[in-house]
This record gives sequence, structure tokens and C-alpha cells, in this order.
Amino acid sequence: VVEMSVDVPVVAAATKVCNDGTTAVALTSTAGPADPTPAPAPALDSDDDGGGGGAAEVHARGEKRGPVESCTDPVADGVAGSADTEVNSSEGGAVGAGAAAAGLEYTKREGEFTSEIFKIAIRGLGNHMNVPGVRKLVKKHCGFDPVKAKKGRDWDHAFATFRSTEQRDAAVKALNGVVLRTVTLDVQIAEARKDPMSHPDSRKRRRVDRDADGGGGGFVVDPSIPPTPEELSGRLSDKVTPLWQMPYEDQLTLKKETIRKKLKEVFREKGLRTLPWVINGSADSPQGLPCAFEDVQPSPVTEGYRNKCEFTVGLGLDGVPGVGHMLGSYQEGSLVVVKPTDCRHIPASSKAVAAFLDAFITESTLPPYNRIDHTGFWREVMVRTSSVGGGAMVMVKVQKRGHVDKVVADELDRLHQAISAAPLRNADGDEVGKMVATLYVVDNDSSSGVQDTPEGTTLIFGSPVIRETMAGAQFDIAPQAFFQVNTAGASVLIDVLKRSCPSLTEKTTLLDICCGTGTIGILLAASCRRVIGVDICAEAIENARVNATLNGVKNCEHIAAKAEDAIRDVMKSCEQDSDGNVVAIVDPPRAGLHKDVVQNIRRHNDIKHLIYISCSLGGAKGNIVDFCRATSKKFRGRPFEVRRVIPVDLFPHTMHCENVVVLERTEE
Repeated sequence: VVEMSVDVPVVAAATKVCNDGTTAVALTSTAGPADPTPAPAPALDSDDDGGGGGAAEVHARGEKRGPVESCTDPVADGVAGSADTEVNSSEGGAVGAGAAAAGLEYTKREGEFTSEIFKIAIRGLGNHMNVPGVRKLVKKHCGFDPVKAKKGRDWDHAFATFRSTEQRDAAVKALNGVVLRTVTLDVQIAEARKDPMSHPDSRKRRRVDRDADGGGGGFVVDPSIPPTPEELSGRLSDKVTPLWQMPYEDQLTLKKETIRKKLKEVFREKGLRTLPWVINGSADSPQGLPCAFEDVQPSPVTEGYRNKCEFTVGLGLDGVPGVGHMLGSYQEGSLVVVKPTDCRHIPASSKAVAAFLDAFITESTLPPYNRIDHTGFWREVMVRTSSVGGGAMVMVKVQKRGHVDKVVADELDRLHQAISAAPLRNADGDEVGKMVATLYVVDNDSSSGVQDTPEGTTLIFGSPVIRETMAGAQFDIAPQAFFQVNTAGASVLIDVLKRSCPSLTEKTTLLDICCGTGTIGILLAASCRRVIGVDICAEAIENARVNATLNGVKNCEHIAAKAEDAIRDVMKSCEQDSDGNVVAIVDPPRAGLHKDVVQNIRRHNDIKHLIYISCSLGGAKGNIVDFCRATSKKFRGRPFEVRRVIPVDLFPHTMHCENVVVLERTEE
């Protein structure tokens, strides 16, 4: 079922699958017949449902528009702008300050700026162009960078936004008519994206099962029937843990087959598919892969395994403030928060903290944060717990801006007194300690909620770190540092890494790239001469240094820097002190490694073994291709070959899985 954006209020939408596989959609409206006036020429528009990726937008007048842009929050740039700025209407004309165009109210908010009002559409780019390519194209021909660029993988066009009318108009003039690979670019001013929250007709509607005798498992839309709390809880479980009702053995089987298919996609990529070892290995393998592929290693714990949980503060369906997970998203036009009572991956101790704060915020004199107009106080809650036991580490994110200082201070003091005295109880209701051992408060007034620096973070009480034990070692973890969310599953991951690195000896230098709190390097240090860990998070590196000392490990060095900035100096150090025996383990974020890191690892032939840990093969695909592609001016050094892939299930009840990809340097 594809979400539709329509120009009239929709009461219901019924779908029918035809014999040819297409889907017919019937819309029932309460607004009378469609506008009989001729439709204007189609214009590129923004997608309310976040589908993107080549989905077509269908309007009530029968217009079919091209692939459309999606964005989580229409106001994210945070620079004060003018309320007089013109924006484009759905017909392509200008809407003045007093027009109050539906869905564009956010562009008129006092003290807020969005580059959406200075947006262009660039047609004729072709599928080869990506977002960095769009940015380079604009920079080359305009002499300045866009604020944002958006391009779906299968789109033949892109969007770019700017900071002023002058920049936007200059970009149109400079880019329109440019010839790119024999295609002349068509560049036009594009309309601002409409705010999903202002279009109730475009929001996802609740689905209810048909009657038992009703015709085969479809659904009807009935927004007049409010969902029950049990139904909301089930829908939340379906969203955050989609496999929660499937037996665990069946989950592992499903994950293995899904990963196998994704690996086949990786090896079909340009740069890999013509390599002899890929062609021959795939042909000889019953699984169609040019490398060994093991069964998914199961997690020892499948219930309540997350040691870090993040909750949203917002309004429930009844309008009462609460702490839980957002059932929909801003993009879908739904900000309802549902309590995590039945979520199988969240431990009881974290649920207890969420329930406590839920009750506290409900009675608070300060309101929850409003994601539409960016007002309010209570924003988010992060809870860390430890298998060692003891109270949780809690970080409460708030927005102090717009509130009286004394009121804020009094309310935070009340929180301090209440949460520090709250008891932790076991399943029988017996008190077994304090619920919370550490409380942080973060003041964040960013509309996006993203905060890259520790500024505004205050330790209210307790230890600045929480201690965890894994694989016989102890680790201190800061609130923002990376640590695997499944401690028991991470122990399995370490065992897999140990048997995947048979080349580790007393002469080996181990590079631990994106090392976080130093877990991997510290646990493998006994098998190496030297460990060098690099991570962008200074807080995590400080933890790593403390953790090395805590565990009596003296051959570890940890560097706080971007991997792409530190890799050159690190490799020079390895050349001087490695005896030609270097093993690299990389555990990058979902998007993968920076290209400079990949190129430097390729360039240094002393790195004969490489272990790539990835929870997203889609994000890792480009890195794997670049590590293995044939030698060239851009990718110097001998290429690697993928020898083995070992999935480790750190996320039961979800489709996610960690993948240990073992690569070896070729001899020629």
C-alpha cells in the first residue's frame, strides 16, 4: 500500500490487486467533486510520506508527479530568517507573507529559518549521480555550496537548497543549460516541502482487520474507531521488534537467508563482479557466494538484552504526556508516544525508569517538547544499565530556552530529589537497591535534537560513568560513548573475532579503528605486541584509556580523532614498529568508513588481514568494493579478497545483525 498525498480530505482508501499485479486505489472524499479546472504542468514536489526512492505522487486532480524529496523535520537549519521571505506554492507561484499557505506555516515562524524556501530542482542528472556529486556540481558552477542536497538512488533529478533568494537565483542561472554527459540540465525553482503535520489527510491511518467472514486478510480504514492500549502496544512491538512473535530459531534462519541475499548484491557490484575469485567462487558455491558463509551465531540472551535504551517524551493518543517510543514519525504526520511496556528487547530496569519519569513528567509544571513548533521542555530520556547490577545511568534531555530560570531550577531539583530516592524492585516487588545511580541533564535547543558536543551536559549526581563486565574484563562507559547494546551477544562477537584473527602474534600490531571504549583492542591485546585504537569521540577515548589501566593492559594506545585524520600518522607508526605484521579491525558507523581510511589501508601492504564489522551490509557495500577492487591510481596497494562472513545476532526480534567480514590481502 502506497501512501497518497491528495488535495481533498480522504475518508477512506480501498486497494485491490489486479490480475496483472498492479494495484488499483479508490479514494472516497467528503469534499465534493474534484476541481474541474485544467491541471497545470507537473512540478517536482516534496513527499509527505517519506517514500522517496522513485515513488510517484498522485494528486486528486489526476496529476502524477515525479520522485519526491523527504526530510524528517522541515525546520532544521537554525538560522534566523525573515518572515517576509517568499515561498513557492503548489502551483509554482509565490505566496506572500499573509497567504498562510497550507503546510507552509513553518516557513513563517519568527526566529527560525529553513532553506526549503530557497530550493531548486535539477533535472537530467541520471542514476550515476549521488548527493556528494550534486554538491560538487553546484560548487563548480556556482562558486558556493548548497545548504542541503537530496537525490534518491533511482532519481534522474535532485533538489538543492540555499540561504537566500540571490543564491537560489544565481544557482538556477548558472546550472540551467549545463551539458552533463550529453544531457542538458533543466533547472527550475522548486516549491517548499509541505509540513506533514499540517496535512491530516496525508497521515497514515489506522488499519483494522476485516470481519472473520470478510474476504481474505485485507484491511479497511476506519479512523473513527480509537485503538485500544493493547493494540497500540502491539503496533509498537511490530515497529521496534518486527520478529517478536517468531520463534528464535526461525528468526536466525530468516536472518541468514536475508544476509546471503545482501551479500550476493555486494558481489554483483561493479568493481567486484568481474574479478576471477568472485566469478569462480560464486560458481562453485552452493550458496552462490565466493566466500565461506557461516550460520548466524545466536545471542545467549533474547529478552531484555539492551543495555542502552532511548525514549521520547511526548503526548499519548489521549493527549497526556508520557515517556516511551514514537509510534509513527514526523514524516508520517504522527507523533503519538506509546509506553514500552511490552517491548521484549527492553530490560525491566529500563522500563521502570521510563515508567517513573512518565509519572513525574505527567505531573510536571513544564510541558513536553513540541516537535511542530519547537517549544516545550522535556525532550528525551536515555537509560544505560549494566549486567553487573546497581542503579541505572539516566540522561534527561530538555530545552531550557523559553522558560523561566527559577521554574526550571525548581523542577530539576524536584526531579533530583525524587529520582535519587526511587527504589529498584525485583519481579517480586522487593526493594533491591536504588533505581538510578547517575543522573545527567542535557540542555539542547536544537530543532533537530542532535548535539555533537558535551556543552550543556550537567552531571546532577552519581558517577560520570557506568561499569560493565564483558568476557572477563571491566569497562567504564560514559553516557555518549559507543558500547555494544547487547553485552552477552558482544561476548560472542569477541569469540568470533579471536578465531577470525589466527595471524595475531607477539609481533603483531593491531589497529582498532572506530574503537569506542576500547573493548575489542583491550580483549585482544594479550595476543598482540601493540594495539592502536582510534575514535572520534573524545569521551569514549578517555574511557578506553581508563579501561586499559583498569584491566592491566599496557600495550594499548588510544587516539581521539577522526579516523580519516589520524590514519596517515598511525600507518607511519606501524611501518616503523610492526615488522610487516599488521591486522586491522574496523567497526564503523552504519554508513561505513571514510574513503581516506579505505585508501590508506589499501596503500599499506603490511596490513595483510582486515576484519570489517558491520550491522548494515548496505552501508558497508561501498567500502568492501573499494577494498577488493583492482589496483588503480586511486586505490593503490594490493587488493583484498573476502574469505569468510560470520553473522552474529546482537539484536534478537529485529532484522538487524552484526556481520564479521574477514578479508585477506592478495599476494599479487
